[in-house]
Amino acid sequence: MASRSGKPNRIHDGEFPLTGIMKCPACGAGMVIGRTTNKLKDGTKRVLDYYVCGAWKNKGTAFCRSNGVRTDYADKHVLEKLATISTNEVLIEQYVFKTT
Repeated sequence: MASRSGKPNRIHDGEFPLTGIMKCPACGAGMVIGRTTNKLKDGTKRVLDYYVCGAWKNKGTAFCRSNGVRTDYADKHVLEKLATISTNEVLIEQYVFKTT
């Protein structure tokens, strides 16, 4: 315990653009970063990042269930959808005429 004292356990390196924007489908709380470490057969470790329910992470299973989504899957999916929407001529015209 002495070696762990003073180390913040909730600071994550990297960029996670959907943190707090994604909502838990069960309770509606913002989703935050969670990490898990897997040990592979060759002995190396692989760290996986997930968006998990913030209420579950802070308050436990009595409040909500995890509903974890891998960050690489979620980020890719959302960015692809945004690219599709941003290049859709019909949506652009509707938005331009609606705001003018």
